[in-house]
Amino acid sequence: MSSIADIEDKLINTVNKLGIFKGVWSVGRKEVPASIAYPAAYVFFVSERDTGTRPRPVMGLVFEVVIAVKNLKSEKEAARDAYSIMDSVRDALNGKTLEISDIEPFTLVSREIAGYEAGVIEYALRFSTRQYLPVPTE
Repeated sequence: MSSIADIEDKLINTVNKLGIFKGVWSVGRKEVPASIAYPAAYVFFVSERDTGTRPRPVMGLVFEVVIAVKNLKSEKEAARDAYSIMDSVRDALNGKTLEISDIEPFTLVSREIAGYEAGVIEYALRFSTRQYLPVPTE
């Protein structure tokens, strides 16, 4: 069975392999830290919920990828760069299991602006999946 950390690591590795980010990191808290290199990506586990399926437990998992792009040119070009990067991340993850055998393919739930400050624009892409846990043996 895959752990949350295993799944997060696969997501990080897949986003990193796109080759478009100066860094791809995990985040262990709700607030994304300030980056020193752009574009940057932060991948993290958001939530888990029991779907109520029995006898085999099935958990709904949510992960988020936050991309941060610094406005080095015009605001129009920075936004266009961010949109292109968001599309690349979406295409790399949406509908894929990333060779993780105990989950359903990831589904893009939403893409939304997460912040804009001092020329840095952040967008959050939220993905969900369902993980099939082993049947309890009691």
